[in-house]
Amino acid sequence: MITVFNRKEILITRDLEALRKCTDDLSAKGIDYKVVTNSLGNPGRYHGIPGIKAESAYEYKVYVNKKDV
Repeated sequence: MITVFNRKEILITRDLEALRKCTDDLSAKGIDYKVVTNSLGNPGRYHGIPGIKAESAYEYKVYVNKKDV
């Protein structure tokens, strides 16, 4: 189980393809991971941010257990 106390951040990206490749590689090796998503805007109030591409509006962070780094 991955918790705040035993995790290590291994990737920060806005590229969904890079996220998919990373999580596929981790799954293939049997490594547990957790993905945390942060939005640049408030999706509850707005349906997009002017001047920002939709694919860049989210930041993805991948965490694994410290022993798996």
